[in-house]
Amino acid sequence: MLTGMSISASTLLILFVADKDLRRTVFKPEQIHREIQSKQEELKLVTQPQLEIKEIGKS
Repeated sequence: MLTGMSISASTLLILFVADKDLRRTVFKPEQIHREIQSKQEELKLVTQPQLEIKEIGKS
């Protein structure tokens, strides 16, 4: 049992050291959530005028 725990812990340690995105995802999820919200707002600003143009064209 101790061997398995040691293997698991060392594997996680290696992954965290090697992968910056994994560290960011695990330790800073609120930052990622804010970025997603910001990008969604930007997308709305870009797509809203296009939707309005399409609606005008249908009239």
